[in-house]
Parts: sequence; structure tokens; C-alpha cells
Amino acid sequence: MGPGRVRGVLRGLGFPEEVTSFVRNHVAAKRYLVTTDPKYYEGLSEASRGTLVHQGGPMSEEEAVSFKTNPNFQAALRMRHWDESAKDPEAQTPALKDYEDLCLSYLKEATKK
Repeated sequence: MGPGRVRGVLRGLGFPEEVTSFVRNHVAAKRYLVTTDPKYYEGLSEASRGTLVHQGGPMSEEEAVSFKTNPNFQAALRMRHWDESAKDPEAQTPALKDYEDLCLSYLKEATKK
């Protein structure tokens, strides 16, 4: 499932833009990091390097300057680094189930508004 569909599913469940923007900015963050940090590209998996081509490749200078004005710029970069770290087969990450209560609680509060 691509980022566009994931974002749509999350929005349909009631998650606001503040949450779904991480999904929307996922590819932009990758393109930005590849543009500004050569070591980041070296650390990408072969699959991720391959999809980069279809995602627009590295950002132009104009795109990078524009992306830096995004209010969620720093958060998008952190999320991208976390995503890359989670691809490490040795990484210790919580199970998706561990976030269920947090998400349900958030959605209950959001629907009260």
C-alpha cells in the first residue's frame, strides 16, 4: 500500500492532518535527505534506491528550499530516520499492537470535538 492510500485510510479513520502529514511527507523527506546528505543515500537499501527514481529522485535546490518551509519539516526528517532504523532486522521496535490503545484514545477524543 503506497503512502497516498495509507494517508487516505488514516484520514478516513479520523486522524487529522497533523498525523497524516507524516505519511504525505515521507517521500519528500527521503528526497530531501538524499539531496543534502550523501551518506543518507549510501545507507538506503537497494529497493529504496530503486524507488527513489520513481519518486522523483533527489530534490532540486528550489524544491529543497521549499520543503524546509514546511511547518512539519523537522518532524518529517525525524520520522524518515526512524523509518530507516526500523528496517534493521536487529532493531528492537514495539509491536503495532503496542500503539493500539494510544490510537484508540486519540480517535475517541478527536470524535468528541
